[in-house]
Amino acid sequence: MAERPTIHVAAGGKGTRIREGMERMGFPPGLPKQLLTTGSGETLLGHIARQAMEIGHPAIYASYDNVRAIGESDDLPEDVSLLIARNSNGPLGPLVQAISRTHEQTMSCAGDFWADFKWSEFRAFHDQQDTPVSILVAPSVPTFEGARFKVDDSGLVESWERVDRTTGEDLINIGAYIVDPEKLVMKKLRELTWHKEDPFNDTMIEGGLMSAYVLSEPAYNVNNPQVYAALVQNTGPAE
Repeated sequence: MAERPTIHVAAGGKGTRIREGMERMGFPPGLPKQLLTTGSGETLLGHIARQAMEIGHPAIYASYDNVRAIGESDDLPEDVSLLIARNSNGPLGPLVQAISRTHEQTMSCAGDFWADFKWSEFRAFHDQQDTPVSILVAPSVPTFEGARFKVDDSGLVESWERVDRTTGEDLINIGAYIVDPEKLVMKKLRELTWHKEDPFNDTMIEGGLMSAYVLSEPAYNVNNPQVYAALVQNTGPAE
C-alpha cells in the first residue's frame, strides 16, 4: 500500500483583517481565525483537516500564539499532527520547507478557507497538467481588496491581479497548492526570500508553471467579516 501523503496546513496567521470583526461578533480575544465556526457548527480548520484525510495525513503548522487554542479544539480529528511553524517567514513556509526537505510532490493549503472539494480530484487534475504547480480557484462572494485569477481553457493561469473589489464571477485563490519538485521550480523557490503567496504566484505564472483547478461552486477565503458572514449564511441548515 502506498504511503499516505502529508497535507501541510498553514495555521499561523494572526487574522489582522478580521480580528476587530471577530471581537464585535463576540468571539473571545486571541481566538485563531482558523477556529471560526461555519453555519453547520464545524470549524474552518476541522473542515480542512477532514478534507485532507480523504487522501493523506494533515499536518497543521501553528504559531506560538495559536498552538494552544488549536490543540484544545474539540473539532479537530485525533489523527492530525500539530506542529510549531518555526523559521517560517510566510504562509507558504510549510510548503517550501517540506518540498525542499523531501524533494517530493507536496500538497499544502491555508487553514482559513472553506471550499467543497476532494483532494483526490484536485491531485488527478494536477497529474494531467503539463505544469509542476497547481492551485485551487473558485468563484466567491464580492469583497473588498481581493485578488482575481485569469485561467485559460487548458487550465493554465495566465495572470492575476489585486482589485479594490471583486465580483461574483471572479476566480479567487482559495489557498491550496500541489507542487512538483522540478529543477526550475526548486530554483525559483530558492530565490524567494519571503514565502508569501504574491511573489510565489508572480514567479510561477511568469514562468508558465502554474495551472488552476477551477471549482464550480462558491468558496470562501475568510479574511474579513463580510466573507465570513456569507460563509455562515450559506453553510447553515437548509430552510
